[in-house]
Amino acid sequence: MTSKFYQRIVFYVLVLVGVIVPLIWFVHSMFPRNNSAHWLVILNYFLLSILNGIFWIVKNVFWQEMKSLLFSLGVFFNFIGFLLLALGVAYVTPVEFFTVWGSLLSVIGLLVTAFGWLRWVQYSTAVTQGFKLQSEKDLLTSLLNRRAWIRQANVDVLQAIKTQTSLSLLLIDIDDFKIINDQYGHDTGDQVLKKIASILTMNFRKTDRIYRWGGEEFVMLFPMVSIREAQLIADKILTLVHEQVFKLENSSFQITVSIGVAQWQIGESITNGTFKRADRALYEAKKQGKNRALVG
Repeated sequence: MTSKFYQRIVFYVLVLVGVIVPLIWFVHSMFPRNNSAHWLVILNYFLLSILNGIFWIVKNVFWQEMKSLLFSLGVFFNFIGFLLLALGVAYVTPVEFFTVWGSLLSVIGLLVTAFGWLRWVQYSTAVTQGFKLQSEKDLLTSLLNRRAWIRQANVDVLQAIKTQTSLSLLLIDIDDFKIINDQYGHDTGDQVLKKIASILTMNFRKTDRIYRWGGEEFVMLFPMVSIREAQLIADKILTLVHEQVFKLENSSFQITVSIGVAQWQIGESITNGTFKRADRALYEAKKQGKNRALVG
């Protein structure tokens, strides 16, 4: 722990002491003691005040990432409110001034603290969700990545079981991608990956899942699509990709993809069984000359 850390603790402790000591001295010198007040009641309010003061210090020193001004303000109000209640019980004041204001500040403090905590929970949930989405997104293509595929594929299987509908998978691989990188450079290779992602995203339903599996491979999941329909989709992708012309300064080129097609079967693991059948079909498509789609 750095010296700055201890300086912060000392600062906030001095703030609390700077509130407690002058206030107690002022009340003690201005008002008579309430001899009928039970010491346990006074001690209870004073301890509640001190506990809220400690909580305020902890919040501002140890939980700085909890950026909730309302929460911090509410706890400080509680500290002042319970301190005034303790003094209002211990001393006789006109029209029970400290008791009234102490009660009012305590109620306000509790409400502000609760509201601040709720806002923080909402903010924290949003941040956590944002991090989760970022961790499941491919930075280059903005598609979902392999981690998202593992999670979402099983969700889609459960939905297919529930609705008793089909679920098909396409495994897509860019043909001769290494040659593209070697001949035109990795920046051009990245542009090819982005363009393929764009083609897949723009030409299919929002309910279709598109993932970048890694390298030059993509996975697509099609809820409520039969194997026959998946074959037609694969043929459409072959055409769309082959029609795309990539223009450079002094040349241009076209690319092709190979596709493995498979339909999930009841009792089968989609991340292992179905995916492996699509992978074998993709391997066979490559073996047969590329630029084709085969069913596994």
